[in-house]
Amino acid sequence: MEFIHILILSAIQGITEFLPISSQSHLILTSYLLGLKDQGIGLDIALHSGSLIAILIYYRNEIKKILNTFPLATIVTSGNQGFSANHIPFICEFNLDGTQTILGHIARQNEVFQETTNGSQVLVVFKAEDSYISPNWYPTNKTTHEVVPTWNYQAVHFHGKISFFEDKKSLLSVLGKLTKTDW
Repeated sequence: MEFIHILILSAIQGITEFLPISSQSHLILTSYLLGLKDQGIGLDIALHSGSLIAILIYYRNEIKKILNTFPLATIVTSGNQGFSANHIPFICEFNLDGTQTILGHIARQNEVFQETTNGSQVLVVFKAEDSYISPNWYPTNKTTHEVVPTWNYQAVHFHGKISFFEDKKSLLSVLGKLTKTDW
């Protein structure tokens, strides 16, 4: 297969990935209409893998934007008194190995510190923009009355283990990062 054919199929794969129909059929149909011979499963896998990587990059950037724009998150913990939810500003660091480290300051008087043991599982929820969607906004609602209200929102959930530290160097490092952040 010539390089130009690979470029054409790659462009079609990228453009059609977000359509609500199979992008695989676009590859087959394009090859058929252009008279290209079957590109084989290897190229199909490569094209779909490229799409997956592009989607992951896009959403990684979108997630970073949410975390930077809406840093006040809810940390959900489970302690002696049951579940607890606290609102704390966090900074999220994206590490080279693909993991994330969420940094925040939790005062000793806060129930998160008092009730949660080091290494416990936690949930951190960053909530971004949201909006109510009324069924009255749909023209078909006037005739069918089959449209229900909904809510559009953006949220990012992180599951992980909490780590408390009290050494002066680590505390000053986190506090420095938090105070230098342009909220």
